[in-house]
Amino acid sequence: MNTEALAAQALKNIKLTSGPMNDFRLTHLELFKKNGLPNTKLEAYKFTNLSTFLNALETSAYEGESVSFADYLDPGFNNLVFIDGVLKNPVPLVEGITIKTIPEAFGAVSSELKDLNPLSNLHHGLLDSGVVIEIAAKTKVEKPIRLVNVVTK
Repeated sequence: MNTEALAAQALKNIKLTSGPMNDFRLTHLELFKKNGLPNTKLEAYKFTNLSTFLNALETSAYEGESVSFADYLDPGFNNLVFIDGVLKNPVPLVEGITIKTIPEAFGAVSSELKDLNPLSNLHHGLLDSGVVIEIAAKTKVEKPIRLVNVVTK
């Protein structure tokens, strides 16, 4: 897979959304298309050849079996279960814990998303799902928070 294929994949997802997050993603996708992937001439990537990794990527259509959210719950944890990138939990987990999707929290977190290098541009262009977990001061979390990411397609 090359820079063009990665950019095309990201653009498919961007067209599904609108608003400030969409503009942010488009800007970073354009930067990625312009600058491409880092190469070994850059000091930080002197010993990292990304072309080997990219050539091994597959983007063929795959449909796995359907799965149930409940299959991934463990009573020893506060579970956050994502199936194909979508959070399936009813929220909140515990009083004092707030969970927001990236689109919901984008205004608050966008200033933290720095433009550091071509890979951060690719990341920001592909940014679609995920969560921001906020734990209020003095909240006692009895069980660890466990993130489960299940991929079926």
